[in-house]
Amino acid sequence: MLSVLPGLAPFLHRPAFLVALAVGCGYSIWMTVRIKRIRLDDHCLYVSDYVVERTVPLRDIDYVTENGWIGGHPVTIHFVDRTAAGKTVVFMPKARYFTWSWTSHPVVDEITDAAERARAAEPSALLPNPRLPRPGTAVSRLADGGRID
Repeated sequence: MLSVLPGLAPFLHRPAFLVALAVGCGYSIWMTVRIKRIRLDDHCLYVSDYVVERTVPLRDIDYVTENGWIGGHPVTIHFVDRTAAGKTVVFMPKARYFTWSWTSHPVVDEITDAAERARAAEPSALLPNPRLPRPGTAVSRLADGGRID
């Protein structure tokens, strides 16, 4: 094989070339393995790793970002707390042709708007805050000045 590419042979024996090759392959694998497939309806976000599909309520979405410096502009969905799909989900939106590369993909606003609608539909007063102690627990009795029996 080296006789086919004689100009490449000296580089294959240099450690720096092999390290750069290993780092490049590792980065490429890391970028592609974390890419998920998503679907969206009025209440839930469906996240698939091409083997298992997990459901996340739209109200659990904190914010959505897009990386414009990487080809394909991967979009990251950040959740308020860790969900069944993880703390973040990265996916590649459908390609847009004949648009400026520095403009945000419309799917970012679509997901953000859907999450805001889902939070507005369910009043936060009715939802229990997981960070506050539940009434009747030992922590809440201590906070009220009570004793633990």
